[in-house]
Amino acid sequence: MLGGFDSIDGALRHIESKDMREREKILTAAVRRLYNTISHEDILRVRMDGEWMFMGKVLSEGIRKQVIADASTFENSKLWQILKADIKYQANKKAFLQATDIMQLTAGKLWMYTIDCMITRVESLAKESAIFNK
Repeated sequence: MLGGFDSIDGALRHIESKDMREREKILTAAVRRLYNTISHEDILRVRMDGEWMFMGKVLSEGIRKQVIADASTFENSKLWQILKADIKYQANKKAFLQATDIMQLTAGKLWMYTIDCMITRVESLAKESAIFNK
């Protein structure tokens, strides 16, 4: 459980013996594992050479074309139109009609931010761009 160390103190002493860059890598890995976080490497992104990456792996040309086609189909689907309208309605209802405190207002605004992120990503992909806001 402690990766070969006999105690947490032993593991901490080992980490403290590392330089700051290595400590940061260890801490990032520990937090990622503990909280199941994701990083920029886990989402769809474009490398400097133009390759599309997802979950740390290069997407093949075939997969890239399939993602673009899926996004275009999804963007124009009745299901997407229904989901967007429903989420926007629910978010506005929560933020502006039902909110009785700042937390509920914030929750509604976060719903709107989430749907905006989804709309932006789908539109970018349908335009053959893996960049979030193109």
